[in-house]
Formats: sequence, C-alpha cells, structure tokens
Amino acid sequence: MKSISTVISCLLLISCSQKRIHKKSSESQFYVLPKEYEKVYGTIKSITESSYFVQKKSGIILKDSIKWTNTFKFNNLGNEIEIISFYGNGNPHWKTTNTFNKNNQLVKVNYFNAVGELNYVFDYYYNAGGELIEFDDCTGEDFKRRTRTKYKYAGDSIELIHYNKLDSFDHNSILKKDKKGNVIEFKTNKHDGSLWFVSFYSYNKVGDIIVDSCFQSDGSLSITISEYGDIDNEGNWLTKNIYVDNKLDGVIVRQIEYNK
Repeated sequence: MKSISTVISCLLLISCSQKRIHKKSSESQFYVLPKEYEKVYGTIKSITESSYFVQKKSGIILKDSIKWTNTFKFNNLGNEIEIISFYGNGNPHWKTTNTFNKNNQLVKVNYFNAVGELNYVFDYYYNAGGELIEFDDCTGEDFKRRTRTKYKYAGDSIELIHYNKLDSFDHNSILKKDKKGNVIEFKTNKHDGSLWFVSFYSYNKVGDIIVDSCFQSDGSLSITISEYGDIDNEGNWLTKNIYVDNKLDGVIVRQIEYNK
C-alpha cells in the first residue's frame, strides 16, 4: 500500500473545482490516487456510485451483490462537501466532510469512522497565487501535525516532498500532466532515491481514464482498464466496467441528481 501522505496529498492537484470528484481507492477505504479522480459535468447536487461483484456468462456481464456504495454531495458552488461510504450490506463505513475558503479552495478534510468518531484531519495551505503549497496530516488525540507534504511547481510537473513526524525528509513524488491538464504519470521514490512505484494514465476523448498501468519496485506490473457504458445528457457516464490484469473485476453504476 502506498503511504497515507503520498496518496491523500494528491487530492487537489488532480481535482478541478466542481468538474471533478474523488472516489474510493482500490487500495484503501479512504485515501486516493490520481487515477481515482474523474470529470463530472453539469450542476450536480449528488452522485451515488455502487460497485457490484460480477460474473460473465456467454459474453454477457451479470451484476451480483454490491461491494460498496459511495454518495458524493455538492454545494451550490459545485464544491464537493461530503462523501458517505457504505459496505455492501448497507452498514456505514466512513464519511468525510470538506471545508472551503472564500476562494473555493479546499482547506480542511475531516474523516469519520463507521461509528462517527473523528479519526483524521487534513489541512491544506496556498500561496498568494492560489497554488497549493502544503498539505498536513493531523492525527492523534490532539490532532497536531503528524506528517506534511510540500509542493514545487515546474511547468507541467509537480514535485511532492513528503516529511515524517520528525519533520525530516521521507520520500518524494513527481506528477506530470499533459497539455490538457490530465495526469499522465505519477512516480514515487523512496528515501534513498530508488523507485517505489510509477503509474501511467491514458484517457479517452472526453478526459476519462481508460488505462492505468502501475509498475512496482519489484518489477511487477498491474494494468486497470475502464470500459464506459451508458452516458447521460450532460456527458457523465452512468456505468463502468473495470478490468484488472485482463480479468473483469466489477461494475460501477451511477445515479446522478442535478440541481433544478
């Protein structure tokens, strides 16, 4: 599993105000990687996504029981203000609430566990030009800073420098975007500079991720392919088939509620 500070500190670098949302990671129940962000269009009130176990018979994909359900809620400005996650049986799993400043920039994320206890607090800081420059992971009884990540910008590349609880260098990540602003590479190096993992992303014409190739330091490769189905009138996908290493892994079904 990637480090907590590595994955959550990518939150704003991939997002684009109301045009993007973040989703449940395949590697943990809360923390997300760049691949977990997807464009959404229109004035949206909420999105509910349900992931299903599936089986394939005679070339036909059949949905089985639900793995999980996530509901994303937005305010009138299009900012995502809350995510509620449920297990497949309907029991609560976790919830996050987001706080924004007057410039519509995310400044705080609170993470609550299944019984409603506040477990994590994440704080975001910006420079005068509006660029994200620091992310702090505040955990523990006093919610003081545990780790932090600083950002350095250079053209289409962004370096994320991660520090441990002693405020010493821990590892770094480099994120690269194409001319359209899509993340095409996300590389993380260990403390000694050796490779930890690197992911490459490919997109379709509307900017949805279709291929995610992840190389680990041990030489292993995992490829995730997203196959999109029904599209609504606003251009948002409503069904998506997920293939992991050429095997059908699941189907995600969306229900989108728009502001009237």
